[in-house]
Amino acid sequence: MIRQFLFTGLLIVAGFAAIPSARADAAGEALVRDALNAVSSKPGWTASAKTVRSEGDKVIAEGLTIAHPASNFRLSIGNAALLGPAERANGYFAASVSVSGLDVDYDLAAMVEIDTADTVQASMEASFRSDSLEIDGLFLPGNIPSGSGPDGMFSGIIGLYGFLAEVEMASLKAPSIVLEQSVKVTGLDNDQISRTTYRDLLVSDWSGGIVARSQADGVLMEVIGGPTGDYSIGVDSVTSEHIDLAHTVHVLDPARYEGGRGDGVWKPVVKQADYRGISIKASEATASIAQFSMSGFEMRQPDKPFLSYLETLIASGVADKEPEPEMVLKMMREFLPGIFGAFRVGEVQVSELSVQPVDASKPGSMSIEKFQISNISSDGIDLFEMTGLAGKGPDVDVKLGTFRFDKIGFPKWDSLAAIAELAAEAEKNPANPEIGGDMALRVMEVYPTADHFLMSDLSGNAPGKPPFRIDTVEVQVTKRAMGFMVGGTGAVKGVMFPASYFDEGSGPNPMTLLNYERFAMDLDFVSDWDEATSNIDYTLNTQVEDMGDLLLEYHLSGLTEESMQSLFEKAFALGASGKEDDIQAIIALFEDIGFRGFVFGFTDRSIVDRAINLVASQNGTDAQTYRSQLKAALPFFLSAMPPGDFREQVIATAQATLDGGQVTTFSLKPAQTVMIPDIFAASMQDPLALIDMLGASIVAEPVR
Repeated sequence: MIRQFLFTGLLIVAGFAAIPSARADAAGEALVRDALNAVSSKPGWTASAKTVRSEGDKVIAEGLTIAHPASNFRLSIGNAALLGPAERANGYFAASVSVSGLDVDYDLAAMVEIDTADTVQASMEASFRSDSLEIDGLFLPGNIPSGSGPDGMFSGIIGLYGFLAEVEMASLKAPSIVLEQSVKVTGLDNDQISRTTYRDLLVSDWSGGIVARSQADGVLMEVIGGPTGDYSIGVDSVTSEHIDLAHTVHVLDPARYEGGRGDGVWKPVVKQADYRGISIKASEATASIAQFSMSGFEMRQPDKPFLSYLETLIASGVADKEPEPEMVLKMMREFLPGIFGAFRVGEVQVSELSVQPVDASKPGSMSIEKFQISNISSDGIDLFEMTGLAGKGPDVDVKLGTFRFDKIGFPKWDSLAAIAELAAEAEKNPANPEIGGDMALRVMEVYPTADHFLMSDLSGNAPGKPPFRIDTVEVQVTKRAMGFMVGGTGAVKGVMFPASYFDEGSGPNPMTLLNYERFAMDLDFVSDWDEATSNIDYTLNTQVEDMGDLLLEYHLSGLTEESMQSLFEKAFALGASGKEDDIQAIIALFEDIGFRGFVFGFTDRSIVDRAINLVASQNGTDAQTYRSQLKAALPFFLSAMPPGDFREQVIATAQATLDGGQVTTFSLKPAQTVMIPDIFAASMQDPLALIDMLGASIVAEPVR
């Protein structure tokens, strides 16, 4: 039905244009009548006009009506006039076309032949209204799509786009166009009505399959009732430039894939689109956007045409039942990669977004100065950035200068298809533990990735509390293995929370107990993976204002893509076998990993003294006495350690640390790389030998 509707609408216009001379006369009038008769000859269609006449070089039709009762389609035109009609090669031309009193009513559900279940009946009645249309320099091709044939529901749409790609016009003007749609669904309390009004629509320079420019000086969409409730969206102006209909057809039409294979050539189909002065009104909130813009929207033919496959899915009734696993796999491997791989967008920008609750006394407002996404494709996104964010909630008000991701990577369709394939295999062989492990490995491949993350200038405050802030959170990824970051840097700078944020309800505030007015911290880390040597080195530094500093380092070897994959495969198999508590089996997971060193350092800047003062006061004694008691008790507390030089080092270092103001460093520096299973074996056989094997040492020195 949808194809017949499209055909009819085109036939009406073409019928008016199909006047074979530059002068309107009886023959011209006869051709208009012949066009109406041609419509009436179509099964189920009727067409008539109250008057068809000539005025000088114009042909005028009045009281025109075309209908298809079975689909509730009805088109009426009060008056249509063509100036200077003439026949051209492969089509028809008119210097101008004027239409007044255009009304179109139709039931979309009937036209697309929606197959509804017994319990859900839907009706989508729609209408199109325009008081007047003015078209200059109109050319209509003669190859009007027939709207018939067994090619599926999309063939009519492709035919329409192919026809429009050959249309030409210098300009089209419409002071007002109103589209209205009413949706009725059984089970809903009320119908939903949507109405969209375009003001001062102007289309310019449509030729060669490209519309140079389309603009409207105002768009208003109003929605009443239905599950969404009432809302409206207004736009002050809409502009689109370089709309390539011809290339759109080239991508959508399976018949244009030479040898059944796509050419992969990217071309812009919309170079620029701008929406300015957007306002949204709903029952609970309002929103406004100064400008929404999109540029560089491009399309290409993917490897295989995707619409023909979608036609097959619809024809098979897949929408009405659970799809077969083979159908899902075909969808994952062919249809989805094709449809997502056929589009990319250069840039999307939103500026001055604001959301406000209707009730100003309620929290929930939000604003964003700028939102930008660049180079969007099926592979990923080059840039995702929001700047100038602010929000007010019930528990906290926040501001954020920048929130940004660079080089976001999307999962590959091959991995998603492999997961679907393994899932189907698991249903057939639920007792096979290896399938679950293989699937878990594949799942790790489909996590999104990002090369860089930045959040800066975060600040805010909770009711009744002073402001907090975080200056910067930043992560730069330089290397990955198995989807995990193994090389890169990161930093958290300028963290500051006043002590009141650590209140724990009825319990005491630990910051207040220790006499700290605020928690302030900086942190940075570096991870370096050398794929050639399989070594990884990691360093983490943390500085907490007035409290102390922490240093953490570890150095490993044997980390390659292959060893990591082997580790995960064995871990999944171990879990599937039910032996996850087997210590020897767990140790065997790390047989390829070597240990090269470890450092843990703590620099005390006041927390030791403050903690001793707090506990001493709670126990009713002075700090120095309590400190002395702790130092004296340390040998007893550490009596479980094997005797020897290292035990004495630990006791001496702990006693020095209790004096406060010390840099305490525990390090493991083996003379050569030690394999992880050897470490576990030595720990169970001879702990003293393990200390020598790992080159363990611990020392405390005064802070300089």
